[in-house]
Formats: sequence, structure tokens, C-alpha cells
Amino acid sequence: MIGTAIGIYLGPIYGFWDFPQDLARPKPQPSHADILVDLRSKILNGLLQDPDCLGFLGAWGSDPLALIKVIPITEGNVSPFPRTQAITTETLTPSSPIPINPSIEINHNGFFFEPGATASLGGQTFQTGTPQFQTEVLLHELGHATGVLPLDANSAKQEDANNAAIVQKCSKTINGAR
Repeated sequence: MIGTAIGIYLGPIYGFWDFPQDLARPKPQPSHADILVDLRSKILNGLLQDPDCLGFLGAWGSDPLALIKVIPITEGNVSPFPRTQAITTETLTPSSPIPINPSIEINHNGFFFEPGATASLGGQTFQTGTPQFQTEVLLHELGHATGVLPLDANSAKQEDANNAAIVQKCSKTINGAR
């Protein structure tokens, strides 16, 4: 192991022990903002390597590569129910299938940032709080923001169908987000 060692003298009976520096000080956990910056980068890079996902999300004429760079992603009290991970807010107009001014809000009460649970989304099992889970959730919301996924806030059946579409079309991007 490369790094600085910290010596601790425990007295004449116990001797002198060296501990790696990373055991002496716990590593700081990244902030939610830092995690979101990292996820944007992973999704952007993933989309560049995943023509199926890129084509799916851009099918109605929007540019998912440009959108993932600028779409506002915030945290809030979206729902008291942990099943709801995030919502996308946008303006829909009859003249265009592409939503106007979309934004994504992560649910404080969901499992987006919380590891330890298992979620089945689109027929695939994810561990919550992981980059793969978070990527699937953000791609799902990006699907709403680009207009390719129908609204699903009031329909678990539609939400499941939307998750299945994301898992099927974007598996390379999801699995690459490690």
C-alpha cells in the first residue's frame, strides 16, 4: 500500500504499530451535489457510447446530450413515499412533442442517495444509492424531459412500462455507470 503511515505507541507491552493513514481518518463522503455532477458526467459519457439509448431519448427531436449538461436537478420533498425517486416538471404545448423548460427534482424521502435497499425497475434489480440505480432514475426522468416517455405520476403500470423502456434501450449506459 502506498501512503503515509501513522505510528501509535501503545506502551512497552504492546509495542509500536503502524496503521495506514486511510484507517486513521475516515474518508469524507461526497456531497449530493458532487454525486449529481459525477452522474451527469457518467450519463453524458455513457450516451456517447450507447447509440440505442441516445437514439431513444432523442427520438422526438430533442438533444439529450445537450440537455443532460444543463437540466436543473435539485432535491426536495417530492413525495412522502419512498417509491417515488424523482419527478420531472415541464411545460407541454400542443405545437411540440418536446417539453419546454424541464427540470428534475430528487425526492428526499426516496432511495436515490440511500444505499441498502433493493429495487426492481423495468425487470432489472438494482441496489439503491448506487450509480447504476441513480443513472436509471435520471435516464427515466430525462425520458420525460425529452418527451419520449409518457407521463406516469398517477399510474404504476405506466411507470413500470417507462422503466422497462429505459432498462431495455439504455442498459449500456446504466451498466457503465460504476
